[in-house]
Amino acid sequence: MKKNILVLLFAHVTVICLSQTVDNTTPSIEKNYLQKSKNQKIAAWILLGGGIGVSVIGLTQINVAGSDNGSVNNTPGTVLLATGLAASLTSIPFFISSQKNKKRALALSIKTEKMLQLTKNNYAYMPVSSLTVKIKL
Repeated sequence: MKKNILVLLFAHVTVICLSQTVDNTTPSIEKNYLQKSKNQKIAAWILLGGGIGVSVIGLTQINVAGSDNGSVNNTPGTVLLATGLAASLTSIPFFISSQKNKKRALALSIKTEKMLQLTKNNYAYMPVSSLTVKIKL
């Protein structure tokens, strides 16, 4: 009786282990890199456009001729100009990292491929996860 219970338990565990389903709902690494690249590119364009806009506003605020009493206050315009230039320069690393992430997404992907395997007394194509790396020479 104990042998029968052990055999049935072993058969039950074996069937459960071999009948697991593949979870395809997890996002692939390729999609993550592409989404990250897209978000970085959007941030870079926002920084560049905002920086140029603030710089133009700062240039218009700089008083070249001066006022009636001879004193010139260019501080607000200068601060706006410097802030806009800094924002525009900050966009450069975002463009660079966006391009790198896009290249990584194109070079790395995980695929499920079918491979010929021996099952019981015949051959069958079984799904196998594989990591694909593209190397440019």
